[in-house]
Amino acid sequence: MTRHGINQAVMSFFHFFCVTDLKTASNLTITNNNTKHFNIVKSKMKLIQSLVRGLTILEVVSDAGDKALGLGEIAAKSGLKDATCSHLVQTLVARGYLEKINRSSGYILGVKAYEFSRRGEYRKDLISHAVTPMKEASATLGESVVLTVIKGKDRFLLHEVEGSRQVLVK
Repeated sequence: MTRHGINQAVMSFFHFFCVTDLKTASNLTITNNNTKHFNIVKSKMKLIQSLVRGLTILEVVSDAGDKALGLGEIAAKSGLKDATCSHLVQTLVARGYLEKINRSSGYILGVKAYEFSRRGEYRKDLISHAVTPMKEASATLGESVVLTVIKGKDRFLLHEVEGSRQVLVK
């Protein structure tokens, strides 16, 4: 297969997965069926401010990994006033989504936050349709192939097929 043929195969493969996902996503639309450029449609729904703030706190704590964050640090990173952040954090602790390590260490994700990740793979329907073509593309190209979902400004990895080529980093 020529380099041009491989590039075409990669682009077709990319287009297949993006279009497949985008057609099923409620907040994304395709601007041109022949290209990989997509238009993200902003939601016109009114969001619940306290829920957005609580989820932002969970994201801030999650982004810290195993490092416990103090209340002031959570407030600063989430852009909330200390008092508002304190009330939301207390609620998240009471519900089990955050856990206070001790008086001076701060907060980490609680057991309830981890329960969500044990419910299995996200979008099993996409993964089941994608696995065979992903393996074929990886075998043909010798490269790793990933399946991701775009949600707003974020991209989430759903599945990866490792390629046979090794990458050397110096």
